Amino acid sequence: MPAAAQDNPDALVLAILCDFGDRSKPQEVVTYIVHCLQELLNADERRFREHMTMLGILSKNRDLQAQVEEAEYMLTEIDIESLPSFNIGFERGEEKGREAGEAQVVRRLLSRLGSRRFPSCSVWHRKTWNASRQWETATTDIDGRPGTAWKIGIVANEHSGDRLGAAVLRALKARVPDARLVGVAGPRMQAAGCKSLVPMERLSVMGLTEVLRHLGELLRIRGDLAESFLAWRPDIFIGVDAPDFNLGLERRLRKAGIRTVHLVSPTIWAWRAGRVKTIRHSVDLMLSIFPFEEALLREQGIPARYIGHPLADEIPTQSDPAPARTRLGIPPDGQVLALLPGSRMSEMQLLAEPFLQTARWCLERCPGLHFAVPLVMPTLRECFIAALRREAPELPITLVDGRSRDVIAAADCVLTASGTATLETLLINRPMVVGYRMSPLTYHLLSGLKLVKVPYAAMANLLAGRELAPEFIQDRCRVDLLGPAVLGFLRDRDRVSEIRSAYHEIRGRLGRNAGRQAAAAVLELINGGKP
Repeated sequence: MPAAAQDNPDALVLAILCDFGDRSKPQEVVTYIVHCLQELLNADERRFREHMTMLGILSKNRDLQAQVEEAEYMLTEIDIESLPSFNIGFERGEEKGREAGEAQVVRRLLSRLGSRRFPSCSVWHRKTWNASRQWETATTDIDGRPGTAWKIGIVANEHSGDRLGAAVLRALKARVPDARLVGVAGPRMQAAGCKSLVPMERLSVMGLTEVLRHLGELLRIRGDLAESFLAWRPDIFIGVDAPDFNLGLERRLRKAGIRTVHLVSPTIWAWRAGRVKTIRHSVDLMLSIFPFEEALLREQGIPARYIGHPLADEIPTQSDPAPARTRLGIPPDGQVLALLPGSRMSEMQLLAEPFLQTARWCLERCPGLHFAVPLVMPTLRECFIAALRREAPELPITLVDGRSRDVIAAADCVLTASGTATLETLLINRPMVVGYRMSPLTYHLLSGLKLVKVPYAAMANLLAGRELAPEFIQDRCRVDLLGPAVLGFLRDRDRVSEIRSAYHEIRGRLGRNAGRQAAAAVLELINGGKP
């Protein structure tokens, strides 16, 4: 920075606007401008306010340091090379300063930027961009040169996606240890090294009417994420499941030249086949986790690769429930029924009551029966406890924070919501009964419009090709139907043995070291290979 700029705030702003000619890369210009603004803030707060006002980016935020961060975010939105002042070198500006007076030159140069004004940046944007400053700083090599580590953006919307994404990230980190991972992540992905911009729980919404109630917030978050990724420019973006949220984000990023991968194919074979066109425009590569999907996707013109299912690699078959019971503090003797009423609040609100009623019904017929429930979030625990007090306050039950797999492994039978839990139960090799409810409007829309094209709700049954796990959906999800189905598994050992044999065979088809397969596909795409 010129010496004059260090002593005179007016000359400092003049340097900010005139020194563009010495810097060919727009990002370097932004970095330099922000550095100068920080210098100005340190030198004279009053002059800092004046110049930020002239720049049109002085916000209502009283935190002046936050205003510097806002300025940096906003400057990344400008095409710096298109600004009239970009080609004005400092020497020319300094000469004009001597002729006309520094302050007047500053104002004239500011006017050449045009009439563009920028709205105040939200708190979320400020935090996001401040985080991105840390990412950029962390990628500088020891000798001061820019780092070459790959930048990978990734978004998961719920706990099952967090598990799937974490398996891929661990494999990526094993091959590229200095890769930078940023996006929306749950605890497992964060443990694998991913920085999360938004709490994952804010995106965990399921069902047509449920999504509509939160649509405004979801769209705002997706827009904010798109802006952050467009500014950060990852080498590749991975959307984990949640197609209604992630495909729109992927399409916008892909249109801007960022390569995109989607992990977990949307179930176009089950419902909403019209999404094929959207998928074609949104992804460079679809990673499918079920064996029948790859050929179907390729027939539709979508680049696809079957990687196997990460959970098949991660979850060991556990024939003996005793170790899991010891870990959870569950009595080693007697039978155990696991209750899994969902990992979303909307599921818990609809399923806790019929599941607890079924538990009470079974206890009346099997007095020694014990129950266990995994609860992944404090809010879910509160909701379940409230239902427990209403429906079955005397139930012999163990409440577990998370650890759903231990709960499944400790059980003789599992009563579960439809979803990833049915696959986990299959892989752990336990018989299950599936119950599910959604809002009446969502259900009638799905059934009335005949949007669902598959015979089963549970993935375990779809993979088996038959209803090994009895399903009770919507109005059939009630105690007089759920109870006898559960009791049948607790009493019929031959039937349970047959089911376990079938689940073992399915597991063999799913286990392919999916994390490693996915990482190889992602790195191949980054390196320019074809899907």
